[in-house]
Amino acid sequence: MFEPAVMHPFPRGQTINLHPWKHNEVPVLLGAALREKSAIVVLHLGRPPIETADRARLAIASHFEAGRGTYLVRDYQTGLSRGGAIIAQGTSSIVSPIKILPELERRVLNVKIVHRPSPERFPLQPESFRKHLLSDADRSNSTVISTQSWEAMRDWMSNEVGEEHAMTADWDNRWRTGATVEEVLEEAHLSPDRLLKGIEHFVKERDQRLSQLEARIKAARG
Repeated sequence: MFEPAVMHPFPRGQTINLHPWKHNEVPVLLGAALREKSAIVVLHLGRPPIETADRARLAIASHFEAGRGTYLVRDYQTGLSRGGAIIAQGTSSIVSPIKILPELERRVLNVKIVHRPSPERFPLQPESFRKHLLSDADRSNSTVISTQSWEAMRDWMSNEVGEEHAMTADWDNRWRTGATVEEVLEEAHLSPDRLLKGIEHFVKERDQRLSQLEARIKAARG
């Protein structure tokens, strides 16, 4: 059992952003955010219709965990080398990875995936919860998936090595042109097939990424 979240008063005018993946996360996120009475709450809703996932079957955390700001979608498989953690934000950034979960297992791409429905709620959680969900090791060996911009996810990227593997809608530093959901996702490189390739590349580069980090630490020590 984790201790309850500690409530901290937000400065007046502070914004709390909410990015629910599914409809049942909306009241949970709103209820948690509205407890911060001095904050401005911004609710971001995705436009595409989505399939309802069986959270219990897929071992995805309950929608009630959305109020904490981040929750587990897929944990590492025990006994395997940890390929890295992926922090996802946005409806399609969760729907697409869920569609490729069987393929991730088949290809032995051992990644942890967490959903970040509210970047402002997560820091308010007890340290034990935050470290359990995203340890320092996870953060050092992580990247992001987002329907928003690379810059919007910058606070969740711990180092430049992970930044190079970020999968965001502005991957080519351009606005998307707009079309059907499938066409937009393909153009944004956020379709299931595109993300599978990106995740596979991220995992296969693990040793190289960690070696780069080790070399930087060694150089800093002189």
